[in-house]
Amino acid sequence: MSTCPRSTVIIVVEHRRILGELMSQRFRNESPHLDVYAACNAEDALKAAAYFLRGSSYPQLIFALGGRSYWTMIDNFQELHSVFPHATYVMFDDHAHKGCGLTADRISIQGYFSLSDEPKVWKKGMGEMLGGHLYITPQGKDHLAIDSKEKRIVSLHRIRSHALFSLTEKEWICFNALACHADLSQLAKKLGIKARSAKNLQYQVMQKLKVKKFVELLRLALEWGFLDSRRYGNDKLNPVSRE
Repeated sequence: MSTCPRSTVIIVVEHRRILGELMSQRFRNESPHLDVYAACNAEDALKAAAYFLRGSSYPQLIFALGGRSYWTMIDNFQELHSVFPHATYVMFDDHAHKGCGLTADRISIQGYFSLSDEPKVWKKGMGEMLGGHLYITPQGKDHLAIDSKEKRIVSLHRIRSHALFSLTEKEWICFNALACHADLSQLAKKLGIKARSAKNLQYQVMQKLKVKKFVELLRLALEWGFLDSRRYGNDKLNPVSRE
């Protein structure tokens, strides 16, 4: 990991004191040369930032936002960002889930950390983040992705949605065919291309939509309303109301 100046300060904002202290200790363990402070809310975080700003040098401020309620996390971000718009903001939780992506789309964060990740992952992530790079630990990659154009972390669903509208006509036909359980020979016949070309096309589509397995592709088709989950019997992937 690259060395970092002593003037870098991490302020952990988490209303659950135990989790806040755990996250603070993890940051201290992996980056012992940093100043780390735990705050319960945005008001306490602003007071902590004011304390560190009393010195002659202006420290690099990193606010690590947590919270079981993602609305609380968003409120904390808005209050802090209005005072420190150029600070670095990262999001953390005890485990990643869909709410992480929904929150990332509403605030501007540069990193994601989870207590479920191994310490060595944190060390790598801290090195990347302090070097000015965006970083998502493995636990967050099921819900989050890096938007290279906007230079921020957003939900994986948002990236996939944008990618959907960037598909070419052939890629669009391929997506629909695969979602309807068509095999490569059927796809090749429909497009009038060779089976190998159909396989390459399938790879292109899955790469664009950032899916690695067919079941993920099917889930996307269900979520976007291209398939009826009752027809295809995928209640476990996308439950349908029986009312």
